Amino acid sequence: MQTDLLIALLDIEIEMCVFMFNNNLPVMQAADEILPVFHWTEQKSDLVELVRGVFEKGSVDRGKAQLKELMRGIGILFRVDLSNHANIFLSIRNRKGERAEYLKQIYDSLTDKMDEMDK
Repeated sequence: MQTDLLIALLDIEIEMCVFMFNNNLPVMQAADEILPVFHWTEQKSDLVELVRGVFEKGSVDRGKAQLKELMRGIGILFRVDLSNHANIFLSIRNRKGERAEYLKQIYDSLTDKMDEMDK
């Protein structure tokens, strides 16, 4: 699926957060010094859906990453509190129709852009 490209891009950012955690670096300070400031501008549930997709695919640390640490790292990166990710994911699971709607929107946006560039 084309979402693999997006997942690969996020893997780089996630690995940076995991490195900081594993080396006992002050993540907020280190992230502010190393990375530009990012702010998540979609719904929190969209970010949980995205991170959960990356986690379920096993894209971080060859599938050995802990979900809680991954959510915390991405939350720090985008300045979003994801401590309630389990409840948000339950809401995502309870959706009627398309349950992974944000991932589908990402897929559609990416393929539309590639199609446009191919013209």
